[in-house]
Amino acid sequence: MKLKNILAFSFFAMAFAACETVDEDERFIGPVDFEPKKNVLIEDFTGQRCVNCPKAAEVVHQLQETYGKEHVIAVAIHGGGLSIPAPAGLATEESKAYTEHWKVESWPKGLVNRNGGLDEYTSWTARTIAEFMQEAGADIQVKPRFDADKRELSLKTVVTSKVTAEGKLQLWLVENNITGYQSMPDGSHNRNYVHNHVFRTAINDMLGEAISLTAGEQKEYQHTYTLADAKWKAENMAVVAIVADASNQVLQVVETPLLPTQP
Repeated sequence: MKLKNILAFSFFAMAFAACETVDEDERFIGPVDFEPKKNVLIEDFTGQRCVNCPKAAEVVHQLQETYGKEHVIAVAIHGGGLSIPAPAGLATEESKAYTEHWKVESWPKGLVNRNGGLDEYTSWTARTIAEFMQEAGADIQVKPRFDADKRELSLKTVVTSKVTAEGKLQLWLVENNITGYQSMPDGSHNRNYVHNHVFRTAINDMLGEAISLTAGEQKEYQHTYTLADAKWKAENMAVVAIVADASNQVLQVVETPLLPTQP
């Protein structure tokens, strides 16, 4: 399907301690007409005490509204000094460790297909469009089966390689529609903020399991995971499957609802 960006993004820089501010001349504005060749993963490093993080979340929302959630896959990773640890907040031991792995020291920050390193949220639109133009290095199909009584997820992931390389497969669980606290850009405290695409856990290794990619070859991977946290709502959850190369750049990413009846 041909996609067209008809939105202009406008942001107001505000100076708040430990949160990133960006000059007006760094905004991306403009219509772009193209056929996407690969999906884009935005890893949004965020925190519930970060006043500018809702602005980053809005950029993600606008990108998904414009280009489709099937093409723009976001994961909100809570960690660092502006996060609130679970169970009161959304930062888990895994998400905190992943934040440290990427050496995030101020928020919000993001990775767009892990190409070019950490970047400001006002650059995500331009980076996303650039990544749409790149060839995908793999196709991914994710087939989940969820036993509601046991809260057990059985997952089959089919990877069809388009390149020959050493790579890694990452399988993450994210959850939408989580109502909780968030510091806001105007200095207020919103206790009913709706957090989306929140990283909950890794089904396999957080940094991925090693896989070998051979062009034209299809491989299947089987995993099981039990949702131990009763607060996690399966109807709001999805699997994010990422195939990356040895340098961590994303070759392809897809998101699949945990339950087939999810809208």
